Amino acid sequence: MNKATGSSSWLSKIGLGLSILATPSWCGSTLTAEQQNTLSSWLAQHVNYRLATDADCDCAIDIKQMRDGYSDPRYALPDYHPFAATGDFNDDGVEDFAVALIDAKASTDNFTLVVFNGPFSKRPVAPAFIKTGLDLRRDRLFYFGSLRGKPYRLWVGPFNSDSVVKLTPSRNTYRIEALAE
Repeated sequence: MNKATGSSSWLSKIGLGLSILATPSWCGSTLTAEQQNTLSSWLAQHVNYRLATDADCDCAIDIKQMRDGYSDPRYALPDYHPFAATGDFNDDGVEDFAVALIDAKASTDNFTLVVFNGPFSKRPVAPAFIKTGLDLRRDRLFYFGSLRGKPYRLWVGPFNSDSVVKLTPSRNTYRIEALAE
């Protein structure tokens, strides 16, 4: 192992630790009943999609580590799922959610990221953001502040990596920005 590899690994572990510590207590990766109803209603109109599951991620070890808090129960996230995130992504005081979907009609890069902004109603709601043609097999969705703290943002990227992007609110949708910490 060379020094560069060692320091990169070390920095990744610090970044992971910061992300766990900086994750607000009101975010998570389990959808509420209201959010599940919103998603189910949208999926009923878009039958080629299904919700991505843990089995769709090439990250079984990472999922286990997140759920057991990297062997520290204080940081355990027992409901952790890599393809779902909840939180106030657009800073309006209302919880939003994001999920990765699988497009059964796509032959490769068949993940689609969708973000729904709250509040949710009983009538169908369109996503505020949709990005198709993604390969998220080794990625996860997560919600936390930058290394400088607020604002909290939705991030997408591989476990233990600096190769992440954040979704920044822009009017009624989001724009993707490369990590610029």
